[in-house]
Amino acid sequence: MKTLLIATLIVTGLGLTGIVGASEFQKPVGAFRVLSAHLDTFHVDKESRLSNLDIFAGNVMVDTARKQIHLSFDFTPDCPINAFCAQGHETITLPLVQTYTNVCGIKVYKALKDMMPVDGVKEELTVYDNSNNHCPTFAPLAETQVDFQTTWYNRIEGGLSSTFDRFEGDTLEFIYFPFN
Repeated sequence: MKTLLIATLIVTGLGLTGIVGASEFQKPVGAFRVLSAHLDTFHVDKESRLSNLDIFAGNVMVDTARKQIHLSFDFTPDCPINAFCAQGHETITLPLVQTYTNVCGIKVYKALKDMMPVDGVKEELTVYDNSNNHCPTFAPLAETQVDFQTTWYNRIEGGLSSTFDRFEGDTLEFIYFPFN
């Protein structure tokens, strides 16, 4: 009787392991979890450094473990007619400086790199996870919204200049990303 009970438990355990995959409970070796969303709508400022790129795909990754936000996109460069031009890929990585949830339930991730004190550019990425928004809106919100703002001191005009780009896409979801 004792042997039958142990055998039944072993077979049941093996059966459950086959039904419920181990990958749902364990992360892959050499990987960590990041939030990721595919971007499919691109609103680029006409003065932005991205304005001469024909962006056709994008992705945003929020890496809370390494405290970084990565905005990457694929583009076709501005190319002369009948010329062969390869597709390009660009990634903007900024340090994550703030994470909070606003009163509407929107999770906000902010990344910032300010090089203005040394005559550089201030870059700011803000990722909005609108999937838990409970406030009424006039228009439907994208599940994920990414705002990319650059600010610099314009020596020719004698003041600050800035550009504002907005990208929208699917829901932020956890994925496993390999260590580099």
